[in-house]
Amino acid sequence: MIPLLGHRSEDQPVAVFAGRFISASEFMADVHAFAERLPSRRYAINLCRDRYCFAVAFAAAMLRNQISLLPPSQSPATLEQLRVEYVSVYVMADDDMDRSLESVRVNVGNAPQSNKLASLAFAESTVAAIAFTSGSTGTPVANRKTWGALALGGISEASRFGLIGDTSTIVFGTVPPQHMYGLESTVIMALRGGLIMHNERLFFPADIQNALASVDARRVLVSTPVHLRAMLAGETHLAPLWLTVCATAPLPRDMAGEFEKRFTTQVHEVYG
Repeated sequence: MIPLLGHRSEDQPVAVFAGRFISASEFMADVHAFAERLPSRRYAINLCRDRYCFAVAFAAAMLRNQISLLPPSQSPATLEQLRVEYVSVYVMADDDMDRSLESVRVNVGNAPQSNKLASLAFAESTVAAIAFTSGSTGTPVANRKTWGALALGGISEASRFGLIGDTSTIVFGTVPPQHMYGLESTVIMALRGGLIMHNERLFFPADIQNALASVDARRVLVSTPVHLRAMLAGETHLAPLWLTVCATAPLPRDMAGEFEKRFTTQVHEVYG
């Protein structure tokens, strides 16, 4: 059995949400409370845009022995295809959009806290998620991900960058948690490695700049060459970045060097 959370006590933070730190005990309370509201199904489509809400929904689904589907898009056509392929599927979301599928809204922050920190652990063989390729070169391909593989990937990445147990490090992300890179590097690495996830899905340079400046901590940015290029092209001023992780497309060496020099950071490319 592999615990959901690693390398932190109950009162240490798991996430930044709504401008404040969320402790491990608060996170666990949110997970248990949301799990109780879920219907009895086998599959749940996790469409949460907020990273903290995504993590709560992801963990709650596993607690109910459900598999999270992580689609490459939230288009009606994509959701209809998942409805056809997966029996009794429903949606977990953090908005009130009207969808054709049954939807359960993720509400966090109001659950009564209890001592359930040690109770969330899952077998290595548990299928936690099914992620899909983008479909840009054809029909999206489904990839089943066990909790053991996800947990190992997250802890390995945290170890590679010397971050395990560093409860003062906040992980920011410009990639959605439904993307495997975003899931592993901004959610699982934070949960298993003892780090803090920043809840916002950052996109524009100004978003990134404001989010980094909003907290005083050691900062890790998980991003892409597209976002790095956008920050270099404008008048972006970033708070000190201890580490920048990049993936999803080839990263030109000269651009990485320019980003390191301008923003006083180390850039590491992952996934090759």
